[in-house]
Amino acid sequence: MLAGRTDSLLLLTATPHDGNDRSFASLCELLDPSLVDGRGVVRGDRYRRHVVRRLKRHVRDAATGKPLFPERKVLPQRIIVDPARHKAFADLTRGLLALIAPELRRAIRDKRYSDVLSFFALLKRSVSTAAACRSTLDVVADRFDAAVADQGESQEARRERIRTLRDVRRRLDRFGVGTADEENEIQALEVEDIAQQLAELERTARAAGRRIDRSISIRDSLRSLVTLAKAAELADPKLDELVSQIQTIRAPLPTANILIYTEYTTSQNAVAERLKREGLLVLTLSGNDSERVRLETTDRFRTTHGLIMVCTDAAAEGLNLHQRCHNLIHLELPFNPNRLEQRNGRIDRYGQVYPPIVRYLHLAGTFEENILLRLIAKYERQRAMLTFVPNTLGVTASPEHTAGRLLQGIIDSEGSLFSTPAPKFTLSEGDPADGAGGAVTELLEEIDRSFSSFEKAAKTNTWLADAGSFAEEAVTREAQTAKTEGDRAADIDLARFVVGAILRDGGDLRGKITDQTFEVRLPGAWGVDLSDTPGAEPESRSARVTVNKDVLFDAQKRPVGFLGRSHPLVRHAIDRVRHTSLGDGAGGAGGVDPRASAVAGAVAEPTLICTFLARIMSGAGRELERVVSVNVAEVKPPTYSEDPHAWLAAADPDRAISPTGVWDKHFARWVGGAADLTRTAGVAAAAGFMATGQAFTKEARESVVNERTELERWVSERAADLIPGAASKASQPALFEAAQAKQAKPAAAPATTPLAKLENLRGDASQSTKFRSEVEAVLKSYHSRLDRLNARQNLSEPEITPLGILMVVPEALAAAGGKHGA
Repeated sequence: MLAGRTDSLLLLTATPHDGNDRSFASLCELLDPSLVDGRGVVRGDRYRRHVVRRLKRHVRDAATGKPLFPERKVLPQRIIVDPARHKAFADLTRGLLALIAPELRRAIRDKRYSDVLSFFALLKRSVSTAAACRSTLDVVADRFDAAVADQGESQEARRERIRTLRDVRRRLDRFGVGTADEENEIQALEVEDIAQQLAELERTARAAGRRIDRSISIRDSLRSLVTLAKAAELADPKLDELVSQIQTIRAPLPTANILIYTEYTTSQNAVAERLKREGLLVLTLSGNDSERVRLETTDRFRTTHGLIMVCTDAAAEGLNLHQRCHNLIHLELPFNPNRLEQRNGRIDRYGQVYPPIVRYLHLAGTFEENILLRLIAKYERQRAMLTFVPNTLGVTASPEHTAGRLLQGIIDSEGSLFSTPAPKFTLSEGDPADGAGGAVTELLEEIDRSFSSFEKAAKTNTWLADAGSFAEEAVTREAQTAKTEGDRAADIDLARFVVGAILRDGGDLRGKITDQTFEVRLPGAWGVDLSDTPGAEPESRSARVTVNKDVLFDAQKRPVGFLGRSHPLVRHAIDRVRHTSLGDGAGGAGGVDPRASAVAGAVAEPTLICTFLARIMSGAGRELERVVSVNVAEVKPPTYSEDPHAWLAAADPDRAISPTGVWDKHFARWVGGAADLTRTAGVAAAAGFMATGQAFTKEARESVVNERTELERWVSERAADLIPGAASKASQPALFEAAQAKQAKPAAAPATTPLAKLENLRGDASQSTKFRSEVEAVLKSYHSRLDRLNARQNLSEPEITPLGILMVVPEALAAAGGKHGA
């Protein structure tokens, strides 16, 4: 459907697909079905002329040649747990491992890894902050008491909880970031899972006739851990190091903005409280915040110095925070590479002028360093090589797939907690497996296999390779030249264009166009399609707008909309121009058409600038539109121009004068009436546009011919694919038909072209329904595309439609008139 209605497909995202061949083929098919063989496979490299893929390193400043994406710096920060200052925290970590280690060993022995992944989640909270661990243990202890008092969870309830937990985890593993509701749901399910498993241990002990001291031990252990966690909050090594890192960052840059990410809202609150006690200005942002709070918070962070913003992952996607920030700190190390890239992408993005600096905090001698830091090193090296980490690793690297090795690695590190030597590798050099145990080494090897298969696919498919597609310097220069010419041709002051159209239709302007924000009161028909536009209030027919894309609110903290080319008001203004043509009353009886304005300009004699819409149509709609102008003076022949600068500069509203009497005084004598002017200037516009129109028509028809050739080739190839699958006709006599020779009917002429063969098969009842459906789909796509090509082939002669007149009076004469407009 899309391919038959458009000739372009823009994927406005950094990750338009997940690196899968069929995914890429499906996108190509949206653009042109002939690029795909019908089985989800791209046909050769024919797609290449349709695809442009440029990597960060290819994007450079056109004037200076310098990269527009500064190289990211990644700094792992090792946190030493001080035996004296952090004793409660160390005891908490040891006690937590002692509580869950038996369950981890049981899961490894029975290969029931999904049973204990919630325990792993509890360990992750313990290396985030003591507050996150304490809040979880509090809930687990309460739920444990309730679960012990119950008769036991039903098998159906347990299966449903495990199934829900698995599904939510898979979504998070796949995409890295979930919604606030999903994050809250998974935490609630994990807490319930831990409590129920610990309660089941007690019930099992009772059923076996053992002493019930084990249940008391579990209860006491949980309460003891809660007490230790509360004590650890007073001296948390992660928070101590965080404060130290902030001081390091701000030593040379006292007002630097800093972005901090954590997985848990409890950790977010703990960080915010600690930093506020240090006298720092702190903002927080999580998925639980409303859209308005989100906008206000990010706007303040992007426009004010000296701030620290603490975010959760649910607020990691879609934020532009690079305007005043190039330092980011990860409070803990996420297991999922997609989650890391979502975070890092908040400051490492287009428009960043400083090298983004990313700091990974990790506790020395814990699984965070022994396992997760090694994985981070793998991911960072992959990103440096291919400029991104494939989404598929979110699944490959998920705990569910690698749980056995992950759990064994945690068990292996129990005896050496906080005491292992510093890693010999860095995030860019050395072997991440150096010094790792057997289970962790196997885990890293599995990640390597995932990378290896992806690298192989990248080398096989040029659309995915690290060289990009059509990213060569010559192509880049050609594209830059085209962009410059396009920008010059389309150089227009949108604010003046839109406000001018609004005023002419009876609207009003509050403020000035040059203000940071301004408000317009809209004519009646202009309030349509504004309901979801920032700053627009359709019920009061008003809109607050800005031409600065970094401005989100006005002085009263009300939302404003960026007046870009896709803004609905711009579309309304363009529609007004399209549907407006010069009336016959201009110049008659001293009147002047409302579309005619007057300005004082640097001209030697009174001059008329007539604008026209030059257009070429086809059966498919508009093929080419361009605003052209013709300058008409008394003693000089009309001059034609397609350059908007030829008339936009003269149309400066600041040069406006009152049009009253200007026509009669300076133009009526030698022009005559508006009809005469329209004919004279129109002839010049048509003659001037002729060369452009002919060149466009020639190129457009050649393009249609080439596309038709490609279409015929495609239908031939699809026929070659399908026809071998056609069932041969078997002779089946009708019921009760006499076994006697029948008069043979004259045979129809055999189909000779692939298209004719497909047409015959479409109506052949002896073929299977599935086969005929495939044939029907091919024919439908072919005829739809052919009809559009035929429609595009029928191009009209250039049409020239009058738009308006600008009366330009020499400045000396205008000053003598003494009547200037506002």
